[in-house]
Amino acid sequence: MQKINPYYTFIEGLLKDLRITANGFQEKYDIRSFSAIVNKLKNDPAKTLHPETIGKIENALNIKIDDSNPNKITYKKLVPDKEYEELNMKLHSFPVLTKVYAGSAPMMLVNDEISEYITLPYHKKENCFAVIVRGDSMNHIIQEGDTVLADMDKEVINGKIVVARLKNGKQIIKRYRELPGGTVMFYSDNGSYEPLTLPKSEIESLYRVVGIWKGNL
Repeated sequence: MQKINPYYTFIEGLLKDLRITANGFQEKYDIRSFSAIVNKLKNDPAKTLHPETIGKIENALNIKIDDSNPNKITYKKLVPDKEYEELNMKLHSFPVLTKVYAGSAPMMLVNDEISEYITLPYHKKENCFAVIVRGDSMNHIIQEGDTVLADMDKEVINGKIVVARLKNGKQIIKRYRELPGGTVMFYSDNGSYEPLTLPKSEIESLYRVVGIWKGNL
């Protein structure tokens, strides 16, 4: 009986957690030849994942893969986003603007008067705000009731999680990708949700998420 490649077992488990196929993962996170890599792992018990590929998967999902024991490869979520774990973090009080939905949801109104504040660690206070997430479309990274921090000054780039308010009044939290022809795609980490593609002109505001805290603090 042929030995099963532990990296293949790990990737299959990861894809199952994400409810997505290898081809779907390759397209969503723009990891070239990912599906072919998975097939090679399946057919070659001795093949390993290249460190660059591991890095791409980690960056796409904001996770840390531990393959120090090849027979028991695991991963853990990074909270908050590792990109923003800076040495000089300080506690600041941030306004909670509203509850934003991850998934299908009714339109939400922004609170004109801020009545709630939350204290979180971040390197600056200005032009930042917190929101509490409702829904499960980002549930492999962000759970129902989690608190996220958005920085209005951070550049919005492909693959990162954003908070967006559309001109029709709907507010969402998704991953972001620019497409040709002035369109953008908002997509989920939960494969049960279809991506939302729309003209960039339909976006009223768009801000990058810089931290995730588990549970309603």
